[in-house]
Amino acid sequence: MKRLSAIIIAATLAACAFASAQDFSIVGRLDYPFDYNIYTFFEGEIGEHVSYSFSNHWLTKDPKRLYENTWRSYDINWCDWANFTFTFGNLAITAGKDILLTGSNEEVPNDVDNYAMLCSEFWNCYQVYQWGGKIAYTFPAINTTFEAQLSSSPLDEKPFSYGGTLSFGISGEYGIYSPYLTANFIKYDTSVFDAESVAVSDKYCIFTLGNLFTVNDDLSIFLDYTFCHNKPVSNTHHFVLGSDWRILDHLALKVKGGYEFGDNLVENLLGLPDKSWFAGAMLQIYPLKTDDLRVHVGGCYRTDYDEYINVGITYNFNITDLFRK
Repeated sequence: MKRLSAIIIAATLAACAFASAQDFSIVGRLDYPFDYNIYTFFEGEIGEHVSYSFSNHWLTKDPKRLYENTWRSYDINWCDWANFTFTFGNLAITAGKDILLTGSNEEVPNDVDNYAMLCSEFWNCYQVYQWGGKIAYTFPAINTTFEAQLSSSPLDEKPFSYGGTLSFGISGEYGIYSPYLTANFIKYDTSVFDAESVAVSDKYCIFTLGNLFTVNDDLSIFLDYTFCHNKPVSNTHHFVLGSDWRILDHLALKVKGGYEFGDNLVENLLGLPDKSWFAGAMLQIYPLKTDDLRVHVGGCYRTDYDEYINVGITYNFNITDLFRK
C-alpha cells in the first residue's frame, strides 16, 4: 500500500511538472558487485520567482527498504529530495525535502555520480536528505552566500518526532578557491540509546569545512574535514582528499582517499567505526558524443571491506530533450 501510494504521488507530481520542466530525466545504473538503481530527476520554473526540483529513487536491489522507509528520517527512501525555491533578488527561500547543509564535497552533485566504496564512512552513514526549510542570501560583490536551515533530524525515526536540526553555512568563490563551512546542531531522543552518559547531552554537532580548488574546466581538487561532536560521549574526525580530472573528451578519472578516527566512543550515534581509511580510483568512460552514457571501472582498498573492484554502467535518458527534438 505504501509503495502504491508513493507511485501515485510521484506520477501526479511528474505529470504536473513535465509541462514546464526544463530538465526531466530517467537515470539507470547497473553495478558489479551486483546492484542496480533507477532514479528520476526533474526540475523547472513556475513563473519568474518559483523553481522546483525533485529526485526520486524508484528501484534498487532492496526495493522493499525504499518504500518501508517512506516517512523515516534516519535511512534512505524513494524520495531523495522534493522542494520548491522562491527567489527574490539575492534572497532564496527553499521549502520541502532537501539536502542538509554540508560543506562536504562528497555530497555533490548526487548519489548517482558517487561510488559507495570510494566514499567515506561518514558519507555512507549520514542521511542528509531531510524535510524542512532553508533561507539563503548572496552578496554578489564578494561572491559569498550565507544560509540557515531548520530541518528534521537524521537521528530520529520520523520527521520532527523528537527534535530537529538547525544548520548554518557560509560559502564563496574566490578565484579557483571555493570554501564551504557548515555547522549542524542535531537534537535527538536520548532514551533510544543505551549508554547512560548520552543523557548528559541531547545535541549532536557536526562541523564541516570543505575546500574546493577548481584548477580549470577539466580538473578540480578538494579536501574535506568533518568533526562530529557529542559532548562528552564521542568525537570523530573525518579527512577526505579527492580529485576529478577530465583527461579527454571521453575519459575522466576520479581519485579519492580518506582517514577517519574517533575517540571516547561510548555511544556512536551514526554507527561510525573507531578507525578506518580508504584509497582508490575510478576510471569513467563516455563513449557517446554526450555524457548520457557512462561506463566506470575501478577499485578501492578500505579497512573492513571485502569488495575492492567496481564495474558499472549509467545511462541518463533525458526525456525533455527527446520531446524538444
